[in-house]
Amino acid sequence: MDTQKSRAIEQCALESVAGKLVFAGAIARLGELGVERYHADYSRRERTYYLPDGKTMVIPVDTPLEQIAENLAPGEIEGALGRIRRGEIIYPEFVKLTQAAGVVGYFAHVIGRQVVYLGRKGDQHIVRIPPAPAK
Repeated sequence: MDTQKSRAIEQCALESVAGKLVFAGAIARLGELGVERYHADYSRRERTYYLPDGKTMVIPVDTPLEQIAENLAPGEIEGALGRIRRGEIIYPEFVKLTQAAGVVGYFAHVIGRQVVYLGRKGDQHIVRIPPAPAK
């Protein structure tokens, strides 16, 4: 992976985690950079980005690490998603709320347009990513 692309992916990650870049903007930017998917690992406090050629990039992120609930609570995940979409909270608060909802991390599938939230027992909650607004 070239240095310019690596820097752009890292910048996207850091802006997203800091709440300076909303999810839709991050997904659009990652798509333009050729990222197929990424894994946000709450326990390791890192994100792994996957490219179609098999290359990966791991970026440490400064996210909260709270107690993760034992059971996955899809309704609470949806509630946190609604709050972040409305701009009531930014990403660090979203992480706290989803940890309280039993999320250990998630896979955001850029080209598949879905996010798979993962629970401690292997359970999952899948959310479709809405289409990008027309430019």
